[in-house]
Amino acid sequence: MGISTNAVLFFGFTFAEGDDCLGNFLGDWEMEYAGKKGLAAPDFDFPEDGDPDRDAKKKLWREYWDAVNELIGASGCKMDAHCSSEYPMWYVCVGISEKTASRGNPLELALEDLVVGDDWVIMLRDFCDKVGIEWEEPKWWMASDWC
Repeated sequence: MGISTNAVLFFGFTFAEGDDCLGNFLGDWEMEYAGKKGLAAPDFDFPEDGDPDRDAKKKLWREYWDAVNELIGASGCKMDAHCSSEYPMWYVCVGISEKTASRGNPLELALEDLVVGDDWVIMLRDFCDKVGIEWEEPKWWMASDWC
């Protein structure tokens, strides 16, 4: 019996193993992107139990993350990892290009699912420019992801 993994298909590019071009960016790429787009995080940590302003601070953090998710959605791009949760290997892609076939569940694709949108390269370039990711020509990739 072998190991079963998910298959991930996407239009974008991957980062070489050990590539440090992203620096500390990978842990909080959403916050980094939002900051480059002019959205600042609250200037306080997420509140702990017992904080008298906990409800108000939590509300501000929720509003911040709602705005972050809206910005990322508007970019049309995303970053994610393949390989495994213990050894993530990162990629950047056009969000709508990403297709996942979960373990044991084949995914049917039509040829039109593999047509690159007219604006995809522009979207990726803008996203990469905003966060300082070194540009590579995007292409279709298929990777495995074992969690």
